[in-house]
Amino acid sequence: WCLGVVLALAGSVVMGQARTTGFLTGKITGPDGIPLPGVNVRATSPALQGERTATTVASGEFILRDLPAGIYEVELSLEGMATEKATVTVEIGRQDRLEVAMKPAAVSEEILVTAEAPSALETTEVSANFDAEEVDSLAVNREIDDIADLAPGLTQNVANTDQITINGGFGYDNKFLVNGVEINDNVFGVFDDLYIEDAVQETQVLTSGISSEYGRFGGGVVNIITKNGGNDFHGTVRADVQNPSWRDETQFEDENDVEREDKRSEIYSATLGGFIVRDRLWFFLAGRDFEDDRSDTLDVTGIQISPLDTNERYEAKITGNIAVNHSIQVAYTESDTEQTDVKPIGQTIDPNGLMDAAVDRDLIVGRYSGVLTASAFVEAQYSEKSQESVSGGFPGPVEDATPFIAFGINLPEPVSHYNGPIFDQSDPESRDNEQLAGNFSYFLSTESAGTHDFKVGAERFVDINQGGNSQSPTSNDILADYVQDDDGNPVLGPDGRIQPIFFSLADPNLNGITFRRNWLADRGARLEVTTDSLYVNDRWTLGDRWSFNLGARYEDADSEATGGITAVDMSRLVPRVGASYDIKGDGHYVVDATFAQYSGGNTIINTAANSSVANPDLALWLYVGPGGVGRDFAPGFDFDNPDFWIPNFIRFNRLNVITEGLDSPITSEYTLSFGQRIGTRGFYKATWVDRDTDDIVENQIFIENGQTEVFSEESQPVLEGGFFGDNQIYGNSDVADRDYEAIQIQADYRLTDHWRLAGNYTYQIKNEGNFVGEATNQPVLTSAIDNYPEMFNGRNISYGRLPSYQEHKVRVWSTYGFDFGRVGGLNLGLLVNYDSGTAYSLEAADFPLTAQQAALNPGYAGDPTDDNHIFFGDRGARLFGGATTADLAAIYSLPIYKRLEVWVKGEVRNLLNDDSLIGFDTTIQPDTDGPVDSLGLPLDFVEGPNFGEGDSSTDYVVPREYRVSVGVRF
Repeated sequence: WCLGVVLALAGSVVMGQARTTGFLTGKITGPDGIPLPGVNVRATSPALQGERTATTVASGEFILRDLPAGIYEVELSLEGMATEKATVTVEIGRQDRLEVAMKPAAVSEEILVTAEAPSALETTEVSANFDAEEVDSLAVNREIDDIADLAPGLTQNVANTDQITINGGFGYDNKFLVNGVEINDNVFGVFDDLYIEDAVQETQVLTSGISSEYGRFGGGVVNIITKNGGNDFHGTVRADVQNPSWRDETQFEDENDVEREDKRSEIYSATLGGFIVRDRLWFFLAGRDFEDDRSDTLDVTGIQISPLDTNERYEAKITGNIAVNHSIQVAYTESDTEQTDVKPIGQTIDPNGLMDAAVDRDLIVGRYSGVLTASAFVEAQYSEKSQESVSGGFPGPVEDATPFIAFGINLPEPVSHYNGPIFDQSDPESRDNEQLAGNFSYFLSTESAGTHDFKVGAERFVDINQGGNSQSPTSNDILADYVQDDDGNPVLGPDGRIQPIFFSLADPNLNGITFRRNWLADRGARLEVTTDSLYVNDRWTLGDRWSFNLGARYEDADSEATGGITAVDMSRLVPRVGASYDIKGDGHYVVDATFAQYSGGNTIINTAANSSVANPDLALWLYVGPGGVGRDFAPGFDFDNPDFWIPNFIRFNRLNVITEGLDSPITSEYTLSFGQRIGTRGFYKATWVDRDTDDIVENQIFIENGQTEVFSEESQPVLEGGFFGDNQIYGNSDVADRDYEAIQIQADYRLTDHWRLAGNYTYQIKNEGNFVGEATNQPVLTSAIDNYPEMFNGRNISYGRLPSYQEHKVRVWSTYGFDFGRVGGLNLGLLVNYDSGTAYSLEAADFPLTAQQAALNPGYAGDPTDDNHIFFGDRGARLFGGATTADLAAIYSLPIYKRLEVWVKGEVRNLLNDDSLIGFDTTIQPDTDGPVDSLGLPLDFVEGPNFGEGDSSTDYVVPREYRVSVGVRF
């Protein structure tokens, strides 16, 4: 039915986009409960230019669309009836409903109705809304992911900074929106910093039962809106102050005698909004300046470093009412960042590996909305986001500029980066997008079939990526262990630098191997992925008890890359349906059920396996000897000498084939919810969520795929007969799987007009699978599934708990406001967090092939060692420790003149200074002297020398810290 409506309306549909406003519906009756048609509904608000009007239809129903978030005064009038007024709150992306029984106008009077605040019970979507005042009353960071972490069903247990995982989804597969426009980085899936915290008005987090209006994701959606102007001038000036010395040291820092430096970092921000023409033309301006000369600590070595970050952001927005109920808005946001001496990856252990970076971003958005009739509404939007980045080191002497990566099983960290910076400043990169979107809505009310709020829309979204993603300024990095003492600490050479070890294969006491990765980046390569979407949705209310949300979304993606390569050509049709039953017909007890499918985003990486964009070719060379130590060991840096280096493995894009008909991963979700409104002051809602992710994109290395010559005997005389690589087929796997099931409870209650209690609890029943698909600095990965199947027995892909598993997550907060009259007011906010421990595996990576495995090789050209991981037990068999923290905020404000007031905020993070160990070294070594399985793989393991010990500051809860903010607002 939904698809039929889409096809019928496709010829006249406009482009569609995500929600940036809310809407108000309602039903007006007389004193006898009979619907009243012809009632004039008039809504006004400081957030709205002019007024919005509607008239009730025969069923007494009305709808007011495109209402900016805010508090509204709604006036109801009808000849012969008393005029009534209601105060309602409209939130982003949510419906508020007003039901009023009007009284006869026996005497002239106005009756004031105080409507109940909107809540999560108003929709079958599982969502959470946080306005700026609520966020600022707590001791939380005001970045998007930290605000989102207040919601249930979401954790920050992710491989890369600024990612989140929603209901067990991939960290890179969520959508971050600002004013309805995507601001995702199209490689890592994180949010770009194209917003100013003081300009944010409200944040909405959508986790389940998500409407067909949203697409191109497999996790969830986080949408923020920024402030507009108004008929009154309003503004803020704010300074946020931090100091490394205001934070206690972790145990790791204490053990390494790290004492935090006394130096402030400050964020200055300001906003100003108002009118150019009252009720017709509004403006809003915002700015932010940040300089952070902070302290950080390198892993393993514990060396204290002083990275410098500077960031300037600007926002300008104009909103114009071009005619009654027709408005346009144009907004521009810019963010320029420079970084000095920052860690390229979290596992950098050497100050010589630090790098400089510069990132320039901007976003321009144009939006139109119009009320065509009392029942018809249209929106259209166009946006462009650009990001230009330069990072890494500079070409120079190979012994200085080449980064080293240690993967040795006896080292304190499974991955340790040292010597030279990763990435190459001579290979700049751009990550852009363009979006054209819009929708058409129609409100229909019938006596027999209830009311229908139809919405049909479309979207064209283009992801653009340019650059070769060179991993090294010398086009090489070296995988080499380093000299260490008995405690696992690096032993420095005469030059004061970490000493790499070059192992000789001829050494009878060989206890390590050295490799060189030659990154062959195609600088300037370009890839465009275009996704065209069409959707339909019907919010259907049937009687007083039943309501439905019926929708479907069609997405078609294709691409074009340098060299005329087609990386992806796929399409999906996914349903989004929900039903809600009001048990008593008064909105107090509600049962919801939803079924939805989400088509995963076509990120640049998982759609570009056969192109060179952000995907450099790689040749892995094995060092054969002689053995030596140090950065002055010449043979180790003689990359062109075939006596020292021989090809061992290759990953050339021309070996990769994208399966015709490849589809994006699909997530199927079921939810069942029960909620209760508690008077007019609060609610609670409990939701069961079940998700299953299938059709995961995987590489397949089968012997029947064939081979391709990549090094000929002429180009590499040391090779007899040339060097071949195994062809890889990229397709949808029938074996890769991820499953998630959880109970989520959210509640909110105002005990008094000044005291509020809110929070949520997430209990993960399962978050498991055999496919992880991401790692630090590697947002999208394939796995060992379907690779070299003849040589493995399944211990390399074990099924079990995934890294994002966290059985229990609790967020509970309470705020209380004291009003001291002319001498000001004090607001206290307490946030309590409980996070149970995350999962880790007993896993040995890159174990050499055994003789039994080698004997089963039917003729592969490559070395399957990279896929020869050994799991001892199920994936995620063990858990790290959990932690409980309490964060306190106090805000004192003092009125100066009229609306002008000054304020100061103090925060204590981790009030009780919980110092729990929440991560540690998990390095194990297979016991080669013990029993083995049928493939000769060890069945037992030996813990590494530092197993169970914290070896970085991030292995501990962030210790107690003090922060201060001051500001002026009017």
